[in-house]
Amino acid sequence: MKNRYLIALVAALGLIPIVLDSTIVNVALTRIREALHSDVNTAQWIISSYFLANAATVVVGGYLGNRFGRKRLFVAGIALFTLGSVLCGIAPSIGWLIALRIVQGIGGGLILPIGAAIAFEAFPQNERARASALIGVPILLAPIFGPILGGYLTDTFDWHSIFFVNLPVGIIAMAAAIFVLPADQPERADAPRFDILGITLSTLGVISIIYSINLVTQTNPATVTATNPAGDLYGFGYWLVWVLFGAGLVLLGMFACYSLRISRDPALDLRQFGRRNYLVASLISWTASLTSLGLLLLFPLYLESVRMPH
Repeated sequence: MKNRYLIALVAALGLIPIVLDSTIVNVALTRIREALHSDVNTAQWIISSYFLANAATVVVGGYLGNRFGRKRLFVAGIALFTLGSVLCGIAPSIGWLIALRIVQGIGGGLILPIGAAIAFEAFPQNERARASALIGVPILLAPIFGPILGGYLTDTFDWHSIFFVNLPVGIIAMAAAIFVLPADQPERADAPRFDILGITLSTLGVISIIYSINLVTQTNPATVTATNPAGDLYGFGYWLVWVLFGAGLVLLGMFACYSLRISRDPALDLRQFGRRNYLVASLISWTASLTSLGLLLLFPLYLESVRMPH
């Protein structure tokens, strides 16, 4: 396809802010918590809500792109993400900020699968590795520079600026997408059907497991007293933690059985994990994300809350 390198770069431009926002907030979390008068347990949902919304929307992003047009959904996703970013920057309370991070995450979840599909589709089969490099390298580097940029913006201006910085990038990405990306093709007759049951099972399963893990570190309001103002954590002994965790596993198990045995157009083709190379690559990616993103969240909190002199 003509201008395929430019198309891939435009796709990467739309993807970079989505990945950048997974880490740019981490270093500002303490400042945000203090400014909005929140505790650490509640403030961590600023990050968790973004990832949850991302994960839930990524599954449907590919289908919606096929149904309504990839270019159209790509531009809409950037617009929603950019709007969510601006609203996050003016959020008056921690509750509003968490809710608006969900809006951000939904926009980002639309962009992630569609941006990758647009880049790969622009290249012939034997050149897909180049497309992967063009969008993969910026996506790998963005989480690394997130804390650096977030720290600079927070110290130079304030925490609001880490969200406002997405506005010019979003406008440029939308303009580039409108003028550079090829026009949408009409929906194919053999396009996959919307797997609403599979998406519902997987989304509820993931939310249940993540919420159960977050609940472990939440403070039990019943334990807050005059002599113990901080209260005690729910911990792993709290019955609701295991109920939610177990329910999440059951829902994901139902999703796996449904996708493998019943659905003709599964939201996620689990059969791909039967391919050794795909399975190994997925495990490596999962392990790398688990360790790196966890450290990028906890290390700034440790330095600011524990090591920083007060």
